[in-house]
Amino acid sequence: MPLYRYTALDPSEKTEKGFIEADTPREAREKVRARRLVILDLGPSRESSAGKRGPGMLERLVRPRRSDELSMIMRQFATLLRAGIPLADALQALVEQIEDRRLNLVFRDLRERITQGSTLEDALAAHPGVFDRFTVEMARVGEASGNLDDVLGRLADHLQRARRTRNRVTGALVYPAVVASTGVLVAAFLVTFVVPKITQVLSESGKVLPLPTQVLISVSDGVRDFWWLLLLGAVAVAAGVKAFRGTSRGRFLWDKTLLALPVLGALLRKSLIAQLAQSFATLLRSGVPALESLKIIGGISGNEVLNRTVRVIHDGVIEGQDIAGPVKSSGVFPPLVAYMIAVGEQTGRLEEMLELLSEHYEEEVDHAASKLTRVVEPVVILALAAGVGFIVLAVVLPILELSNIG
Repeated sequence: MPLYRYTALDPSEKTEKGFIEADTPREAREKVRARRLVILDLGPSRESSAGKRGPGMLERLVRPRRSDELSMIMRQFATLLRAGIPLADALQALVEQIEDRRLNLVFRDLRERITQGSTLEDALAAHPGVFDRFTVEMARVGEASGNLDDVLGRLADHLQRARRTRNRVTGALVYPAVVASTGVLVAAFLVTFVVPKITQVLSESGKVLPLPTQVLISVSDGVRDFWWLLLLGAVAVAAGVKAFRGTSRGRFLWDKTLLALPVLGALLRKSLIAQLAQSFATLLRSGVPALESLKIIGGISGNEVLNRTVRVIHDGVIEGQDIAGPVKSSGVFPPLVAYMIAVGEQTGRLEEMLELLSEHYEEEVDHAASKLTRVVEPVVILALAAGVGFIVLAVVLPILELSNIG
């Protein structure tokens, strides 16, 4: 549905600006006037999800900020509902304090849909790029049970823990990535601008240059003369990887390779298991049946290997197996996961066991992140030292030979 931007005067003659969804400009004007506003200006919003940029553009623009803000917003949402504030009014209160413009538009749309009689589940489902199926299902359960505030509070806890786990993984990679990027930029600067001036003087001496110096000169000339080809190659590789990951098989092979990497693979696997266990436990505690919970988490992990494995487990449960059996035979999850799930099923405390699993693997993520930093940091430093050392050696060797000849 198109989104319209309006400027109007309220009954106290104060200027009000906002957005409203409508099928036609006429319907948009009627909706604004129904709020006892005098329209000064009204036209299509550039962020309209039905505008020239195609459906879903608003969600794609919002997505990078979702993980950072959504848990806080949902917690505020739950608090407002717990205080007895009606759903539409609670959304209006959120709209007034969400600073990000595009995310603000999403919640304005939620408020519009609720005002028009839509359920919160359907309103959230209209923005799949912002609210995943997990969030939509939690809203459905909350509305059906009449405990929407409690369910949203549980959802906020889940999103916060998931974000914390992702941040641990990201944080473990930031320092090595920054050091490596800085080193590459420094080396590129030396090879492109500094080394040519020095090697030109050495070449004019007429002496046979050492092999390291010849190699460095060739590399420097190649970078200066064919930098555009290197850039084009990098873009082509990036585009190829993106296209490869765009296919089902490519995404599966890519994710499988990531999980097989030494140190980093273990960190990713543990973080994914922690998030899956927490998601499963949250759904079960909210009243979602185990089979439906498996169906939901089989598409939200972000790793195709685990998603396929969870779907296989789901199919096994349909055929009459317990959950622990397929988990154990999958070969993807560590034995501890299958054992804890088996205990939970036998004792009727599956949610509790999943919570313990999540907490255990969150601690494991901390240890794995520290280990990754300890392993990667010296490797990156040694690689940079080797590169810079080679450049220095290639420059110093001919200078020393010239000095000895003199």
